[in-house]
Amino acid sequence: MKTKLTRERIFQIWFVLTNLKVPENEMLDKRFDYAKNRTLDSLTPEVTEIVKARKSGIPKYDEFDIKRKEILMKYASKDEQGNPVINGNQFSINGENLEEANKSLNELTETYKEALDERQKEIDIYNEIINEEIEIDITPVSFIALPTFVKEEFTKVIRPMIKETDEELEALL
Repeated sequence: MKTKLTRERIFQIWFVLTNLKVPENEMLDKRFDYAKNRTLDSLTPEVTEIVKARKSGIPKYDEFDIKRKEILMKYASKDEQGNPVINGNQFSINGENLEEANKSLNELTETYKEALDERQKEIDIYNEIINEEIEIDITPVSFIALPTFVKEEFTKVIRPMIKETDEELEALL
């Protein structure tokens, strides 16, 4: 069934379907498994293009990013083994090191200003692309065939795959 979705939504559906972990004591309903695999076959080429579009095509930006990471590694707080401390997805930098790191990063940013401006243009184009609606083939499946072990968030993401209307779902529940 052809459906219009944003590329962002396509990526979300692909992500949850490829990362679906089936508990050992469970089996997927063959109807859901079939719909999942057919949908993934349809989404994968588009997702491959999305991932490619997200990567930088600017060698100077890649050079900047390597140097930026080196600065962060140099000034990051270290644990007992000498590894940088990371909170969430950010390096932990404290005190005097923070001032030095900021100074080095500001200098680096000035040096690579042109590459950073080019990268921002790439990001702007990517954001336009990711929000564009395109027609994609989704294999519908009955709500009844959905795995019982999935959470509500999963069902929300794959909603375009569920063939019943909201009214039909109300009657089923």
